[in-house]
Amino acid sequence: MLRYSGFIAAFPALWFTALPTGNCQASVVVSQLGVILTVVASGALFCLRFFALLDKGLSLKIFIGALYLIMVASYVSLCCLALNPHSPFADCCREWI
Repeated sequence: MLRYSGFIAAFPALWFTALPTGNCQASVVVSQLGVILTVVASGALFCLRFFALLDKGLSLKIFIGALYLIMVASYVSLCCLALNPHSPFADCCREWI
């Protein structure tokens, strides 16, 4: 998943900037989905590697797992509000001048 999520994040953004269309919401949503998948996959790989190194440190595993969940939750909320914080939820389109 980590291998292809970068492409999922990059290609819709390039398509949206190169070819301005009326269907901008779909390209922005797919791009943000790719960004979230990249963060989730890389964080999960880090957690799994860290858990493999610590065999008996349960409290540290819980702490790292909680940090991972906080990171994913904050990144999802940031992706929803990144483009225009004053617009309604999930409305990322802007008018072309």
